[in-house]
Amino acid sequence: MWRRITKSLDPCNLYTSSDRGRIVMNSAKSLWFFFVSLWAVLAPCLHLSAQNLILRGIYSNLAFSPESGDLNGFEITVLPQANGTQIVFQCSQGAPSSPVLVAVQENGRTISFAVNQEDSACNGSYTGEITSGGLLLRGPEAQKALLSSRVSYWSVHPSRRRREARLNSR
Repeated sequence: MWRRITKSLDPCNLYTSSDRGRIVMNSAKSLWFFFVSLWAVLAPCLHLSAQNLILRGIYSNLAFSPESGDLNGFEITVLPQANGTQIVFQCSQGAPSSPVLVAVQENGRTISFAVNQEDSACNGSYTGEITSGGLLLRGPEAQKALLSSRVSYWSVHPSRRRREARLNSR
């Protein structure tokens, strides 16, 4: 009798072998159902977030030239809006132009926009392609520039501005 009681208290003997097989099978089905459900819920979110992150932030190649004292390059700040994407576009060929707000047409990884600002050397049609290195910008007169995703040129540390000012005063 003692043997029957201890045998019945053994957790391994609470279920028959066919019961254990069903429990393992039900656990596997439950786990599979959980992961499929999780994927069904998260997959659209992951797709949308990857799609929305294509054109966001600041793209710039503005650079100060200590030899000439000129500021050259482009800077684009992307502003997502409810009715489409707009950018703040600024170019510099020696001296920076006034920033201009421009509507952008997006087509996958490609954007296009036109700048028409009075008395600006930056006027014309531009296209850009998002790459792993940043925004490859093509402008009028076959200009081509790679704008990296980075902090705005205008928000750099003050010590950089002081250094540039010293170089300009020489």
